[in-house]
Amino acid sequence: MDLLDRHKRFLVAALGAAWKENKAFNVRVVGSWLKIGDAESDEIARALEKANLIRSLPNSEAMFTTTGRERAESLKAESASDSG
Repeated sequence: MDLLDRHKRFLVAALGAAWKENKAFNVRVVGSWLKIGDAESDEIARALEKANLIRSLPNSEAMFTTTGRERAESLKAESASDSG
């Protein structure tokens, strides 16, 4: 699945919330950091789960899959090299 730009930004932002491996993050909090609403945050989370990049948990929380964390870290590194 090719990720949309908003999906990529969300994954990178979620790394800040899930700073430890196996740490859950709140989908809506990550969305608020990106200045997007709850409904759009939930929609992005569903798309990322469908792509097997995150796993949804109760209470609007999620965890990275191994693939998802690797993809997010790769996107973050790309972003850093693009801006530097």
